[in-house]
Amino acid sequence: MKAEAAYSTALKHLISSSTNKKIISDTTVLFWSEKTSTVINPEEIFSWVIASQSAKEDDPDKGVKVINSLYDAVFTGQLPREKNNHFYVLGLAPNAARISVRFWKTPSVEEFGRNIVKHFDDFKIIHGPNEPEKLSLYQILSSTALQYKMENVPPNLTSKVIESIIDGTPYPQTLIQQCIRRIRAEQNVNRARASIIKASLNRYNRIHKPNEKEITMALDKTNTNPGYLLGRLFAVLERAQNAANNYKEPNAGIRDRFYGAFSSSPISVLPLLEKLYGHHLGKIEKSKGFFESLKGEIMDKLVALNIPAHLSMEQQALFSLGYYHQKQDFFTNKKDSDELEQTTINSNKGE
Repeated sequence: MKAEAAYSTALKHLISSSTNKKIISDTTVLFWSEKTSTVINPEEIFSWVIASQSAKEDDPDKGVKVINSLYDAVFTGQLPREKNNHFYVLGLAPNAARISVRFWKTPSVEEFGRNIVKHFDDFKIIHGPNEPEKLSLYQILSSTALQYKMENVPPNLTSKVIESIIDGTPYPQTLIQQCIRRIRAEQNVNRARASIIKASLNRYNRIHKPNEKEITMALDKTNTNPGYLLGRLFAVLERAQNAANNYKEPNAGIRDRFYGAFSSSPISVLPLLEKLYGHHLGKIEKSKGFFESLKGEIMDKLVALNIPAHLSMEQQALFSLGYYHQKQDFFTNKKDSDELEQTTINSNKGE
């Protein structure tokens, strides 16, 4: 009875704590260290990793400092000093009748730290200058939910993702599946969704396809996966349409009309997209050479591979990633693109 009373008291203390508890989606997470760490603060680190957007304590600048302290501990070789210190994480599900345990993790602080770094590295991807350097769990999960609302995250997905982060294991298949569903429904591949695809596929491949090349942070011109190439192609066709429209968003662009069909059954849509591309090209004489060169480079690879009639779920994921990478490349290398356009024009004039 004494042990039971002590357990109950400790649990009540943790549940009432503002520093050792987080509620995210349908999971309450309690976490604490066996003893004070002299190298990193695992509670502070984990609190930021699973931060909720609405919490006042989730200061982005503070989060950067906290995560940087973890990277410093890894790179300076200090983390092994915490191999005999444990970090405890308890996941609880809401249950009116009794406490329901979703997961119980007891890694060493060293193992915990390395797996958090691994998680952030896997989610690292090229992004805009005003976006945060690291994504919190809230940002990851909400990007897979209808209207970005946490109450629409599938049951148990939160706890499964947290377990993958702590253990350093592949993310649940539901994560990437939900991501693809939202992309197709909204025709929107944002930074969080592209990161989910990259992280999920790389972790899966390390175990099940060890010879598979790792998916890169930014545009990979050596990637010959048909899905990835088709995604790049779609980004080029969309860019040409935007150029024809003086880079103003059209009322009904090809992304709104054709993203879903082209990312799943490309052959059925390609002839119409080619026709529209020809129409747009007629309006952008200045940039015509640039678009023709880039489109030709991608199409040559696709023709050599034979364009598939239908894309698998993995190929659809890579389509989204190729599309995102190519769009980001247009943004980050705008100066280079402009120079290439001008070079192509001058070259054509000399013929």
